[in-house]
Amino acid sequence: MIEEGKLGRHSSNNVIILEESVSRFHAEISLENQKYFIKDKGSTTGTFIKIKKATILCEEMIIEMGSN
Repeated sequence: MIEEGKLGRHSSNNVIILEESVSRFHAEISLENQKYFIKDKGSTTGTFIKIKKATILCEEMIIEMGSN
């Protein structure tokens, strides 16, 4: 089971999003106490709504990053 994943434009991320408005290190998904959380990593455009704290992820949740 994967416990962490990083998202962004940089090639070192687990999920690479080649979109100009996505930051190089945009967000991180982690598993804690059998729940998935997403946290914005200080991106300039935010993750859906500018997330300041980790947020629990739920099934069928849609995550938006960047302008498209």
